[in-house]
Amino acid sequence: MAELAYAMVSNTIGLRPVRVRVPLPAPMPPGEAPDLYFLPLMHLEKNLAQLNHRIGKARDDLHIIEEQLLFQMDVVEDAKTRMLVSETPLSERDHRDARDDLQRLVRQREHALADIAELQSEQDRLLDRMLRSKT
Repeated sequence: MAELAYAMVSNTIGLRPVRVRVPLPAPMPPGEAPDLYFLPLMHLEKNLAQLNHRIGKARDDLHIIEEQLLFQMDVVEDAKTRMLVSETPLSERDHRDARDDLQRLVRQREHALADIAELQSEQDRLLDRMLRSKT
């Protein structure tokens, strides 16, 4: 009713209403994370659930990497023993390859640990934001 009264006063009776579309936010530059402190509470809970799933998957991946690391340590020890006993260029190459694989797995484990730490710090930020919004 108030709209009709306003339309009568402002001489807009009979004109078609115009719909306005709010523009989408600008895309984020590559490598830049969105500011999580401006997300509504519902989005925070959804993001926390997704983040929890990502942390669980990262921990599963870390567990697999650690199993591979233990196996590769045994492979390196066996290759080292064969290298010392046989003293052939082939056994030295096998030992070097096994050692390189072990170093690759160590780097992969460090990377997985860093990813988990980053995800946990993001989770802490979201939880802090959720607590502040509820108070």
